[in-house]
Amino acid sequence: MSLSRLGDWLASTTMAGVSAAGTSLAAETDMLLRRALVFSKLFTRSWGHPETFRELMKHKIEVMSKRRAEQCIKSLKTEMIIEKEQVTKGVRMIEGRFRSPHAVMFPNQLPGCVQWARWRAYLPAVRRKGVCIHLAGTGDHSYIRREVGFAKGLLEEGVGSILIQNPFYADRKPPQQFRSSLENVSDLFVMGAALISECNFLISWARWEGYGPMALSGVSMGGFMASLAGSNVREPTAVVPCLSWTSARPAFTEAKSRYLSEI
Repeated sequence: MSLSRLGDWLASTTMAGVSAAGTSLAAETDMLLRRALVFSKLFTRSWGHPETFRELMKHKIEVMSKRRAEQCIKSLKTEMIIEKEQVTKGVRMIEGRFRSPHAVMFPNQLPGCVQWARWRAYLPAVRRKGVCIHLAGTGDHSYIRREVGFAKGLLEEGVGSILIQNPFYADRKPPQQFRSSLENVSDLFVMGAALISECNFLISWARWEGYGPMALSGVSMGGFMASLAGSNVREPTAVVPCLSWTSARPAFTEAKSRYLSEI
């Protein structure tokens, strides 16, 4: 359906007509917008390798459920690499990378470019105060949304921000992957497990640099990932998820089931 035809349909549809057909206007509009504007699908390759799920489950039981992520990271002796640093108008801008601790433990889960956790920070240059790590939402492959939406405003209050790239996004996107369309179901679970260790490492680095207190935040999927990461931080840390929930299950199951029951 072309955008012009979609516009004609929206203009001609009335609430009475939709109600008479027994279909929700919101649900119908959502489906038409997806058909017109969304050209990619998730999980087109497979569920993922069975060994990946076995490793993740064992790691969840032995490490994440016992809040031992920080302990594992310290034993790995991860190295932080600062690639760019400059101070402009009282703002310290840093770009860096490090090999994801999760990639060190499970190299097959984060191969190639996916293993390198890349980030950008905007920090007060004069007085070192609190810092919030902002995680990317679905489809956020750049720093711009979080820089404009969060980092600039927080800097005015003297609070710094660290923006990290999600695994399978931006510079960490596998060459064969189309946009944000994760190829395997397991990739989503790997993303969450990796961000737990990566955020823990970034928090430790920021504290070492003299910043604190610390916080984790994100919008939608970013908020959910922030909650996951916060579950394994041993030091007092604020968690501010926005437009998210405690589980991603409804987004992948209930919405589709509800639509199928209406057609």
